[in-house]
Amino acid sequence: MISIIRFEMAKIVKTKRFIGSLLISVLVLSGIFIIGFHYSQLGASEVRNQELGFNQLSRKKANAHAGVFNNQTVRLILADYIADYQNNSGGEQPFDQFSYNIANTFFPKDRDIYLEMIAANKKKQTLKIDQIKLTPIKKIGFSSFSKPLIIGSYSNWSELFKVTGSVFILISVLVIITGSTVFAEDTAKKMNQLLFITKYGRTKMLRAKIYTATVLSLFIFLVAHGLTFGYFYYHYYGMDGWNGSIQTNFDLKLFNFPLELNHFQIYLMILILQLASLLMIVGITLLISAIAKTPFSAVIIATGIFFLPKGLILIFTSGVLNKLLYLLPINLYDSEKMLTLMSAKQGFFFNQFNQNFIMTICILLLTNLISNCFTYYKLQHAYIE
Repeated sequence: MISIIRFEMAKIVKTKRFIGSLLISVLVLSGIFIIGFHYSQLGASEVRNQELGFNQLSRKKANAHAGVFNNQTVRLILADYIADYQNNSGGEQPFDQFSYNIANTFFPKDRDIYLEMIAANKKKQTLKIDQIKLTPIKKIGFSSFSKPLIIGSYSNWSELFKVTGSVFILISVLVIITGSTVFAEDTAKKMNQLLFITKYGRTKMLRAKIYTATVLSLFIFLVAHGLTFGYFYYHYYGMDGWNGSIQTNFDLKLFNFPLELNHFQIYLMILILQLASLLMIVGITLLISAIAKTPFSAVIIATGIFFLPKGLILIFTSGVLNKLLYLLPINLYDSEKMLTLMSAKQGFFFNQFNQNFIMTICILLLTNLISNCFTYYKLQHAYIE
């Protein structure tokens, strides 16, 4: 079996289609990194801050206030923020994304604090934090646990989550292109006429092809996400903020998220969900490849099936069908949407995040298993002309 898998693997990776797709994927991945990290709000603002003489401003502010998250922490963060804002009012303002998002959450909604700071500065006065009635944490609706929430650098992790979603789309398309050729290539070249009459043509050979496509897809997944995390680690100060509570991510605003999880744990959860989604894609793609007459038609059909639910969800915006559509890979790549939907008390299948998450994983894996079984059965009983 191992020798057959090696043979099938070599047959796939040596094709011009795979090599060409891989080269294009590398270029697209580079573009995702540039747009997702360098030209993101955090990346672009940090470049501008450096030009103004404020190197790694958001990171320094986040590290200065990292730790237990409570009303006093918020008060200290915003006291520094308004002091810095007024001290820099004479020239170009740097952009402290860490503090800015917190200010937008806790500043009173019936006052424009920024206009008040500008007005005070014109009068050569200073607006103090004691003059601002900040919204209490409890009123915002933050989840509470036996241990206090932790705050730290969060915008870098928000960008990682977004980039991870984009990378998943790229991986999915590459896997579809690769998997579509596994059986359809032999059908187009009429190799089935020969393969199905060999000793292992309807048994080990079929299983080997399924295993090969799955293993190759997992390898692509691991390499792509390994490169993504490596680039993130290099570009965004290592693991800063990894232990920050997901509830204190003021980009995502998941203040009432029901589980006590940090950014790194959420990242691992996203990868697990994407991995299960990828296995579903592999299973369905192989089934289509087994049915299609040519690799091109298999690619077109599999790609269409992959992206179609994204359009359908814009049509079916509520009801059971809407929930079912959110179980499909293309609608799971957006981590913020996925976390919000699965944690909603009313809006998905169950009222608990854990139940929704486990159910989704099980459905994705079950779809892969059923698809592989259908593929094997279909080809094992295929008619030879």
